[in-house]
Formats: sequence, structure tokens, C-alpha cells
Amino acid sequence: MAIAPEPITEFEVRFVVWETEDMEMMDVEGTSDIYIVSYIDQKDNQKTDVHYRCQDGNASFNWRNLLPLKLPIQNPLLTVQVYDKDIFSSDDYISGATINLKDLMTLS
Repeated sequence: MAIAPEPITEFEVRFVVWETEDMEMMDVEGTSDIYIVSYIDQKDNQKTDVHYRCQDGNASFNWRNLLPLKLPIQNPLLTVQVYDKDIFSSDDYISGATINLKDLMTLS
């Protein structure tokens, strides 16, 4: 009897980034140029456009993300990070979250 590894199944994780709330202002003028990076595998990350000159931490996007996911995977984590875009220095990290997708996935 041959024991074969579980076949790889390809999926797509879809979600929409609508807005941010209460993000910290990172620029000297009391503003932030906010954008969001999301990924399951860092090689396949996606970035939103930049919400320039946000003054209250509430940036709007309406950005649809489609991230590839190949199962089986040991630890399916969706990472979402918020940054302040800078021109003359590296971008500032504002906030982030990691969501474990394992509980959301059911295969029959």
C-alpha cells in the first residue's frame, strides 16, 4: 500500500479593506499618509493605495484583496499591517493584526 501526501488544493482568500479608525498621526504636521499591506505569504503581499494627508486617523479605501492560499498549510495566518508612507525615509509602521484562518476553513 502506497502512502501519498495530501494533494495541494488552491484557494483564494477574498476580503475588502474599507477604512481605518483612530490611527496614530506619524508626520510632524499631525497627519499620516496611510496605506495597508496584507499577506498570507510575504511573497504575495498586496498594498492598498495611499490615503494622503489623513488628519484624524480615519482613512477610507474600498480596496479588494485576493490572496492565494494553498492547502494543506501548517499555520494559515492572514497578516494586515498599517503604514505611514514617507518619501525621504523608510515608511513608519503604525499598527497591525494577525488573523488565524484555520478556524474559518472547513473542507469536506
